[in-house]
Amino acid sequence: MPQALAAMPVLAWALGGALLAACAGGRIAPAPPSPAAPVVTDSAVPRPAVRALMLPATTGSLTWRVTNSAVLRVSASGAPASGAQPAEQRTSTQALVNWTATRTPTGGLRATGQVDSFVVRSTLDTGRARAGSAPSAAARDAAPTLVLLDATLDSAFARVVTRPPLTNECDRVEAAAAQLARELLLRIPDGMVVGAQWRDSSVALVCRSGVPMAVHTTTLSTLEGFDDEVATLVRTTQQRVDGKGGSPFQALEVSGSGSGTQRVRLRVRDGAIETLDDTSTLTLLLTDRVPAAAARTQQVVQQRTLHAERVRR
Repeated sequence: MPQALAAMPVLAWALGGALLAACAGGRIAPAPPSPAAPVVTDSAVPRPAVRALMLPATTGSLTWRVTNSAVLRVSASGAPASGAQPAEQRTSTQALVNWTATRTPTGGLRATGQVDSFVVRSTLDTGRARAGSAPSAAARDAAPTLVLLDATLDSAFARVVTRPPLTNECDRVEAAAAQLARELLLRIPDGMVVGAQWRDSSVALVCRSGVPMAVHTTTLSTLEGFDDEVATLVRTTQQRVDGKGGSPFQALEVSGSGSGTQRVRLRVRDGAIETLDDTSTLTLLLTDRVPAAAARTQQVVQQRTLHAERVRR
């Protein structure tokens, strides 16, 4: 939280002495008093009022159209595995996300929402279809058209869960939809002034390809500016990923780090996000260990862009 600097007034004391003059037989008349010099203090100087951003305690039902695209570039070492992935993959997701939230003065949120019209496209699916395997199309057809969500967010905790909760979130499309909706939940404390910064840290557990991973995220938010209508925020994120999984016959370890930048335009009167744009890069190192064989490693670099825009219904 930004700290206001207290001003220490500096007091200057002037010491004066009276010079007495006398002459024989003369009288000394008292000198007329000098007019007092005006004293100027800091309080006499007008200062402009510092405006602080205050958002409403409740946010009504709001909907955004969210599009997310990623390019994954894979480089491998060691013997190539059968069915090795192409050197470059592309994925894209889009959905309609709706949230209704209440907030605390510290910016914490409790929200209920839903993800509708969730669509995933990937060049990996295309490659599998060409190889004569069609479960990806069936999986898309079986995916739920509506995912209900509950969320809790504060400076050290961020959790979005499906309603009802999933018994196993690993590689489930509902978990991916919840992660996309999470992007629209921001903590903005009351009383922030232009240039103020605040920091959030959270840990999320995710599962990909059967490997549970811990994702540590630190976010530094800056209130870049605001007026009566719109506030602009810049958010920078740092991520660290660690995970292990597999079986006694094949173990997989994942480690990596990444960073990103978000720009957010927020409507002041109702706290609604107008637009959100995110660019990020995540670098992962995957180590595949098989008994009696040399370990194989892959480096995956993911470059992602996300755009969210409010939909007025």
